[in-house]
Amino acid sequence: MMDNTKNGSIFTHYINRQSFTQKGFKEEAFMNVIVPTMSTNTSPKKGFVMIVDDVLENANVAAMMLRTQGFSALAFSNSHEFFQALLEQTPDVILLDIAMPYMNGIEVCERLKANPATSDIPVIFLTVHTGQQYIANAYNAGAAGFLAKPIELRELLTHVKKHIASHTIHGGV
Repeated sequence: MMDNTKNGSIFTHYINRQSFTQKGFKEEAFMNVIVPTMSTNTSPKKGFVMIVDDVLENANVAAMMLRTQGFSALAFSNSHEFFQALLEQTPDVILLDIAMPYMNGIEVCERLKANPATSDIPVIFLTVHTGQQYIANAYNAGAAGFLAKPIELRELLTHVKKHIASHTIHGGV
């Protein structure tokens, strides 16, 4: 672990490339086998994104992809950790998986949209569950977008940038 007071703490996680491609991430999402998984520095660069996926490795890969493009990002493996962090920090965009322990992504989105303090934060679903009912449930819960895994960096960036810009224009930041 390195500690740099200007940039926050950075933790390094060694990943198995094959396990990620089997879990829905494309091969080109990887730079090397060493991936920075979390930085405590959440000062906005291009924007601050929180990612919640029951497979923490998936959330970490999405966070790494965003960080390489100048975004700040934090990854969480369940709704409890996410809601705890949300008490202290407000993201510009939230990426959610649907299938998660404790509270699924649809329920998390509904809870966010029911709370005036978080209702204007755009929520983008990032999931392997792409059936029409899942998509309808996500949008009915208040989702701003829906992306299917495996994700591509370009598609992820397009959606995140669009929703950060919209959130900023409508007074969220």
